[in-house]
Order: sequence, then C-alpha cells, then structure tokens
Amino acid sequence: MNFFVKILSIILLTLTASSLFAQTGRVLVQNAPNTSLESPVINVKWYTEQLWYPEGVNVYRRQSSEDEWTKLNSTPVLKKSTVSMEALQEDEDLEVMVEIMNDNPEQAEGFLLINLFIKSFQSMEFSRFLGIQYDDASINWGDTYQYQVRIINNGEESVLATSPEITAGEYMAEAPVQSFKASLEDYTANFSWLAEEGRFYGVNVYRTSSIDGKEIKLNGRPIVLSENEDANAPQSGIMYRDDSLRQGVIYKYQIAGTDFFGGETQRSETVEVQVEDVTPPKAPVNLLRKVDTLNIQVSWDIVPEEDLAGFNVYRSVLSDGPYDLVNSNLLAHSDTVFFDQVAYPGNYYYTVASVDYAGNEGVSSPVYVEVQDVIPPASPEGVTIKSDTGKFVLSWAANEEPDLRGYLIFRTVNENDSKNYVLLNSQPLKGNVFTQTLPKNAKNTFLYKIVAVDTSYNRSEPSKVVRARMPDVTAPVKPFIKQVLVSGDSIEILWLKNPEPDVKGYVLQSSKERDLWNAVAEIPASENIYKIKASTGGNFSYRLQAVDSSGNASEFSNVMKAEIAIKQVSGKFKEVKLKYNKRKKQLDIIWEYEGKECKGFIIYKGEAENTLRPVTGLLKDMQYRDKDLSEGHTYKYEVRCYQNDGEVIKSGIIAELIE
Repeated sequence: MNFFVKILSIILLTLTASSLFAQTGRVLVQNAPNTSLESPVINVKWYTEQLWYPEGVNVYRRQSSEDEWTKLNSTPVLKKSTVSMEALQEDEDLEVMVEIMNDNPEQAEGFLLINLFIKSFQSMEFSRFLGIQYDDASINWGDTYQYQVRIINNGEESVLATSPEITAGEYMAEAPVQSFKASLEDYTANFSWLAEEGRFYGVNVYRTSSIDGKEIKLNGRPIVLSENEDANAPQSGIMYRDDSLRQGVIYKYQIAGTDFFGGETQRSETVEVQVEDVTPPKAPVNLLRKVDTLNIQVSWDIVPEEDLAGFNVYRSVLSDGPYDLVNSNLLAHSDTVFFDQVAYPGNYYYTVASVDYAGNEGVSSPVYVEVQDVIPPASPEGVTIKSDTGKFVLSWAANEEPDLRGYLIFRTVNENDSKNYVLLNSQPLKGNVFTQTLPKNAKNTFLYKIVAVDTSYNRSEPSKVVRARMPDVTAPVKPFIKQVLVSGDSIEILWLKNPEPDVKGYVLQSSKERDLWNAVAEIPASENIYKIKASTGGNFSYRLQAVDSSGNASEFSNVMKAEIAIKQVSGKFKEVKLKYNKRKKQLDIIWEYEGKECKGFIIYKGEAENTLRPVTGLLKDMQYRDKDLSEGHTYKYEVRCYQNDGEVIKSGIIAELIE
C-alpha cells in the first residue's frame, strides 16, 4: 500500500497533544487489568509534547515511607524496532504507525503526530514500542508507590514529571464522565458532557432501546473534541447527535471516557430520550384458558398493528382489579400463548394487553380461571428455640400463603424415633410463637417440629427439628475438707471430690486471723489436693466452694485452720518502682532494701505469677533496665535478695501493662 494512502486511511482527529500535556509533562499510573494478589503489576506511562525520546528515559520509584528514589531499569527505556505479530493482527492501524516511527520519526508532526499520540493512548503495545511505558511487576500488593521519569539528553538526566501515589491492588476504572445531558429536537437527540482532558481524551456513546433491549455502541472511534471548542461547550454546546430515533421508542444512553491506558472510565449516569407516542394499539381478542393444578395457559388472537411491539399479561384475584403484570419481559409481537404458574389455589382473572413501541397498551376483556386447592403450605422455616427456667419458647418465620389456617406443634424426647411425636395443640396456632411450660428440674433433651396447615387442611412437610434442654439451676452440694497439713511454710489442703458429673471445679478461699475471705485459686474438678507456700507466719483458715458448668455455686465447705510459725525477718524491701519509657520501649526497675546485707539481687519476670523465671544473674546495683518487651502484654516482676547464709528475701510481685 502506498505510504500516503496508509496515512490518509488513519482517522484525522482534531485534538492536539499540547492540550493534554504541559511542557513539563505528566506521569500516569494505574493498576494493570487482570492483576492478582500473587503477581501485581503497575502500568506507568509518561507524556510531554515530545512523543518519543531518542536517548530514552530512566524510571525511578519510591514507597510512600521512603525519601530516596530507586532506579528500576538497568538500561534506558528506548523505542523498540517492532511489535508482536499478535498485536499487528489485532490492530490493522498498528502496522502503519510502527512503519512511520521506524522510517522517519522526526518528521511526525501536525495531524500525523496527533494520530500517533492517540494510538499510544489506545494501545499499550504501541506505547511500549515507543518507549513511553514501563510495567512494574516488582511490587507488593497493598503497598503505596510513587514514580518519577527522567529524560536522558546528552547523557544527562532531567526530570520529566512525578506521578501521583498509587496503592498496588485491583484495577479500578476511572470515575464516570460528569454532567452528561441530553435534549430532544424533533427526532434527534443532542448530547453534551464535561470534557475533563486530564482524565480522558475522548468518549464512547452507548445506547439501548425499548425495541429489543440490546446495547449498541454508536461511534466507531472515540469522540474527541477539538481544542477550538468553546470552553462552555459541556454546558451549552452539542458534542454528539443521534438522529436515528423512532416515535414511541424509549432510548437510554450512557457514555464512557477513553483513558490514556486504552481502557474506559466507569459508565456515566443514564439519560433517557423518547419521541412521544400516545395512541394505544388495538386490544387482543378471543381470550381462552386451560388449567392444570397451578399451571394456567392463556391464549388470544392478534389484531395487527404497524407499531405493535409485543404483549403484556396481567392477573388479578378480582374481576375489576387491581391487575399485576406477570410476564418479566415483553412478549414478542408474534406470541399468542402465555403459560403462568400461580402460587396458591383460588379464583383468578387474566387480561392481555397489546403494547406499542411507545409503551401504550390496548387491554382485552378479562377471562376467569378457577384453580382448586390441592397444594399444601410450605414447610415452616427459621425455627428457633430458647430455654428459660421452667419453659421453652419456639419461634419461626411466618408462612406467606393467603389461605394459611395455622400451625401444629409436635414434641418428642426420643431423638432416634421420628414417629412418636406428640401433638401439643389440638387447634392450629394462629401466630408464629409458641411457649411451653415444664418442670424446672426437667433434665431431658426435648425435640420440636412445626407443621403448617391451610384452610383446606392440607399439611406441609415438617420443619427442621430443633432441640433444647432446661437450664441447670441446681447447685452442687457443698464440698468437705478432710484435713490441712502444715510443714514449715508449706500448707497442703485435701478434700473429698464432689459426686456431681457437671462440676467444673472449686474455688479455694483463705482468711488470716479473722480477716476477710479472699480467693486463693480456681482448681479443676479433677483435683482434690492443693498446696500453698506461705509468705508470712500466722493463723490461716481455708474453705472451698464447688462450681458446676452452668455457673451454679455450692454452699461453702467446712472451715479448716492452719498455723504457720512467724519467721524473724532479717531484711526487707522498702520500695520497688517500675518506670516505663514508651518512646524508648524500655522499663526501669528501681528498689530500696534495708537489713542484713545481700550477696546480690536477682530479677524474676513472667506474665503470670506461676510463670516467674529469673532474667538476671546476681546484681549489686539496686536497679535494672528491661528492653525485652512486647506491646499489649502485662509483665509481673519480683526482686529477690540472696543472703550469704542462704536466706532469700522477696520483694513481692508488681506488674506493668506495656502500651
């Protein structure tokens, strides 16, 4: 093909590159279509009034938390010599564009340069060929990045532009074109919209009609406005016309902007246009009907009309209405039979309406249909049961059948026998809540099911079975402590295990010399011995309380006493302080000690009293700094003085929450 013939075959667009990209240029970014969590890709494009860069460019990237730019390409991004054969086969214009850029790219100017720019918008294959696109696959899903492109000229770099930030993730189309408006002039629809050249360079116009509901694209190539258009054109000027409208047909339009990566923006709001038609067609005649249980066939004869679009079928339970539309889509203008299925038996009336392209209807006289009741109600759904002291409350979703009589409630205690259910109500229950009172100490598991009954005494299938037990309100018997053994500062408490199978455990309480009772420990039901290490001397009293799995607590057991000899204290800790530095994430432990000299101090640490472990060797100084900390954890500390004669003096446990 002659070179100039090829050029003339390319559509002449009237948008200049300078109206889209300032001399300083722009760097555009998007998440690549069809990207995935495992292999995300960000497309990067750059533009100035210059279409390509003989010495190429370098692409840099940084994350939002970084200050330094990282170069992504090992060699400059340059114009290539060819594109793939697959791309050439898919786009017949691409071969011409590639030939132009390979033969004499410096001569590309005017409309030819504009067409080359437009092709780079439409084809990522062509923009990669030009060396103005980079696809970054070395990224992490969910991280935020920014890109900078630097032009190479005489071996030196200069910044072309910096992109906005972008978070790697799923591809998201640009927001819709704004201010899409339509006006009707005779049989022509005139359209305008807000031309945001920074977001899209053209638009595509889509239309559906009430004739067949199919969507068509009205323009071949994107509609691009000239830079000479009045700046107020989106509000007052006509940007596109559709002069193929028919009377009475409803037309719906949407537009989508064409972006700089070859994609479309989201669709605009829908605008609707109709050339008014108010004359209804002639109604169908000779309506007939056939009935098979809930299935009804309605047939009719057509009265021919030039603008007949189809038929609607309407149904009512009263001869004078109101009538409801029963077909989901308009029936074809050649249809003369409609099959309907009603939900319930009863008396029905049908009419058929001829519909023209304007939506005008010519309605027939009604035909009467009787459907006898042989259909049971639907099985009740959403059955739930709640147990309370001495009663069960059942509830379920109400059935929607208009001829529903009520519900029958059935109960059994034998889970493996589906036949021996007992009917609890002789007359159908009108509501959808049922309460049954039972003895408070009933221990069985009770099973219930619900059956719906209509006015013709048709019974539904049973609902799903629900089951429940009465709540446990019986406390365990009070425990019995057999003995308390004392050895030095060690106390061992022994008791008889409770006989109840649902006992969860025991609560041990102590009191020192007539003080208040305090909880010492929660002990599993499997245990009947508990050992305590006394920290001081004195007279101690102990008692137990049993607790079952329902939270019921027994009376307290008998009280047993233990006497621990009072030790002579050779030293004591006057004060122990914890100071947490949130910024440095470190905790200082500082203490004061008086009395018999210590050989050294050891810090014990843990998240529970029974998990304290030494975290230091012997310390001479009365302070320690802990940096081994995690936020959200509470740490317990104890300082211990080790004296030369082997005696150990403890500070007592203190705790700190790390926030």
